[in-house]
Amino acid sequence: MNAPEHTVDTSDLSLHFPLNTLALKRGGLVKSVIRRANNLAASGSFAAVWIEVLAFQPQLESDVAKLKRSGHLHPRVQVRSVLYSLDPSSEKHAGKSPKAAAVAQTGAPDQDALIAVPTRTDPMTVRYLRNGVLEHSETRNGSGLLRFVDHYDAARGRVSRDEHGPDGRLIRVLHYPPMQDQHTVARYIGRNGACFLTVWHEPGETAWGQVHLLGSKPRQVSEMGELYQYAFEKVLADERSPVLFADFHENLPNLPMSNLDDIVRSVRHPGLRTVAMVHSNHHAPPYTPGSGISRNWERLFANLDHWDLLVLLTDRQRRDVQERFGEGTRMRVIPPSAETAEMSQDPPGPVDPDRLVLIARTHPKKRVDETLRVFRLVLDRRPTARLEIYGFGYQDSESRKIDLLIDELDLRKHLVFAGFTSRQSEIYDGACATLMTSASEGFPLVLLESMAHGVPVIAYDANYGPSEAIIDGVNGYLVPFGDQAAIADRILSVMESAQLREELGAGALRSLQRFDLGEHVDLWRQALADLDGPPAVRSPLSTEYEVQAAKWLNGKLELRVGVPPRAPSPHLVVARRDRGESQQVPVVDGWATFDPGTSAPGDIFDFSLAVGPDATPRRLVFGSPDVVQQRPYRIYSTAHGSFSIMRLPSLRPGQLPDKDFRHAARSRLRRALIRRLPRAVRRFGGRG
Repeated sequence: MNAPEHTVDTSDLSLHFPLNTLALKRGGLVKSVIRRANNLAASGSFAAVWIEVLAFQPQLESDVAKLKRSGHLHPRVQVRSVLYSLDPSSEKHAGKSPKAAAVAQTGAPDQDALIAVPTRTDPMTVRYLRNGVLEHSETRNGSGLLRFVDHYDAARGRVSRDEHGPDGRLIRVLHYPPMQDQHTVARYIGRNGACFLTVWHEPGETAWGQVHLLGSKPRQVSEMGELYQYAFEKVLADERSPVLFADFHENLPNLPMSNLDDIVRSVRHPGLRTVAMVHSNHHAPPYTPGSGISRNWERLFANLDHWDLLVLLTDRQRRDVQERFGEGTRMRVIPPSAETAEMSQDPPGPVDPDRLVLIARTHPKKRVDETLRVFRLVLDRRPTARLEIYGFGYQDSESRKIDLLIDELDLRKHLVFAGFTSRQSEIYDGACATLMTSASEGFPLVLLESMAHGVPVIAYDANYGPSEAIIDGVNGYLVPFGDQAAIADRILSVMESAQLREELGAGALRSLQRFDLGEHVDLWRQALADLDGPPAVRSPLSTEYEVQAAKWLNGKLELRVGVPPRAPSPHLVVARRDRGESQQVPVVDGWATFDPGTSAPGDIFDFSLAVGPDATPRRLVFGSPDVVQQRPYRIYSTAHGSFSIMRLPSLRPGQLPDKDFRHAARSRLRRALIRRLPRAVRRFGGRG
């Protein structure tokens, strides 16, 4: 790592790091963002450092306090909820904690009195019944303050839930349709006790839908990306030189139609600078150059001119990106920093030559199954070997596959699934080596964390990261990707030689000098100071003349389309092909509803967008929309990439729908079963 040659002034910059949720028990990407915020805040080189929480996190204030008390969040890092920044009421309006429900008094029975009945399964929850009918239940925290209150109908169906913050104040209310565990309306409650934001959900879906923002200037927002754009413009309005980061590039339940990249590059502010971070491998499987690019990564790289800075973790990945997409002047390489000695928790104990560790979540690209196969080869030659696995399990098909493989390889009594821990000493101290067999990396923190504890890493040479930190035979071993016999040999050589372990451990500690914290901060200061040039092009949240979503509702097609800014009267022109017929459909807040009316099998409808009464219509691009198919129509992309629908012929008796419709039906059935199973299990358990 090369430090800048001159000092720079970044004292006027405020840094803003969006995270969906903020908690200690999170994956490596969240951990990386928090560590960067901590390092830059500790330097004192910036006007402010903010973590902006996107999703609803009811205990955010207390979670932040715990993180700061434990030293995992620097005192100078400020945190706020982006959603609750839209609350128009001020601090002085903060309401008092609601009173507990009145319970029956001692004495003569009163049929109309509420009777409090503690639950057997949860000592913090009390049910309240009136004349034998469950009305509501209250759950409190350890301090006796309300966490949530569930309200029920006479048949014990939950109709709403009141959620309370760490001070006991009501902050959100959820409303449920009959016999559903997934709410369809979420109302966000401000400090003055009034609702300032309502989010709608489609029945049975977790994705956030239409939004109504209340207050002095009520407005409907058709997509969550627009709401977050509006919120960021509001919170950044009073800042002179904000820098807004995008570290997460996938879609989320609260961002079903756009992602954080779309939002950040659409925010309007005269002094704003935007930074996109590349944390992981941008290639599709098998994650090597030439294997293609995933959709969300393509969205990022296709809009490089809309960003002020693109930061990568390795020079190897920078070269690959620049060769394919250009824009080298906007790119910087800033590797992660090593952990400082002060952050280490306990002095390490003696090394256990039989103890190997793996830090990985159960995701296909992490290839936990590959580690198990390698470990089987090690175990065949060293029966006393033990593998400890730290990380998240998702209880999904990948987890089930790994569980079956454990039995197939007869490994269960040689494995320890330790789950998540925030104490690095629990993972590394006393370990012989850290294993890494993943197929895709950026620059995992595991590399530097393990070396900071003097534990060598033995890894496949995967794109990207391991080759940036591991010097083969000096501080660990780098093995050709997929060579199980070679990596097993390297593992056994370390397990069998105390002298080799000592040499590699000492080499690992020396390697940390290349990842000095001070140089890391200086590189960030230099990169951000260089953003004083002309701002990047700001793009609208929706791509113009492109379909973002298409779904059927009550026989009508609901379309979300990208409309150019300041279009006076946008409308769709829907033409029935080969008929010479067309109709105009107004576009309101990016949404349009088309009723195909009476049509015949084989009829095709083509969609164009006109932005004014005299404007020439332009064909809508199919894009990458969120599509919900429904017979008798089929939504499809034409040979030229335009958006159209076709009326399908009727099914003959016994004929199955085509594979796309069968797949959609299976997906809907699977989601329905998953939604209903937990409710059935809970109700069965509650009747014992």
